[in-house]
Amino acid sequence: MRSIENVKVWAAPAVLAAVIPLAGCEMPAEHEMQKPALDEGGEKLGPSGHAIGEHATPDHQAMADDVQMPNYGVVQLAAMGDSGVTGTLELRGEGKGFRVSGKVTGLTPGKHGFHIHEFGDLRSDDGKSAGGHFNPEGHEHGGPDSEKRHVGDLGNIEADENGEANVDVRVDEAPLHFVLGRAMVVHAGEDDLKSQPSGDAGARVAVGVIGVGNGSM
Repeated sequence: MRSIENVKVWAAPAVLAAVIPLAGCEMPAEHEMQKPALDEGGEKLGPSGHAIGEHATPDHQAMADDVQMPNYGVVQLAAMGDSGVTGTLELRGEGKGFRVSGKVTGLTPGKHGFHIHEFGDLRSDDGKSAGGHFNPEGHEHGGPDSEKRHVGDLGNIEADENGEANVDVRVDEAPLHFVLGRAMVVHAGEDDLKSQPSGDAGARVAVGVIGVGNGSM
């Protein structure tokens, strides 16, 4: 059996024999690696001439250009537990924000906290699966007139003696598509607009997912 040293002695000349003839040779131009073509912004261009990562065909690009962000949303509020609170809300894009309008029924007379929550998740009977207030900027809780607040801080709605509340709330902090798929929540009590982290408004009596609305209905 050969020793490791013998293997090294025999292998080294073979490697040198393969390398030495190449040392003085230059690679022919036709075998040099081609540099990728770049567009004006420095992005690599694919075979189609489009920047890599862009749509490959003009038809796809045209389709992407035609896609518009939804400008109309709908919420069907579902009662949590035996609260009996229901309602239908519409969200319409206005400028850089949107407006929430509609009616909530089955409430006790008085003010009720009204918020957009982080998750459109209705799996729990108490509405807690909707998470906390939608607060992408990490602000403290406040009211609609606070300089800094949660995007989801919509203040209170007020029910009359029949338990009905008409809703008309303007949101300027975010466009409509930012809140699609999240949840609208009505609380049992009044939001005091200052207690942290959510205004001490009590249990969640109605929750609904903010969906893309059918504008033809």
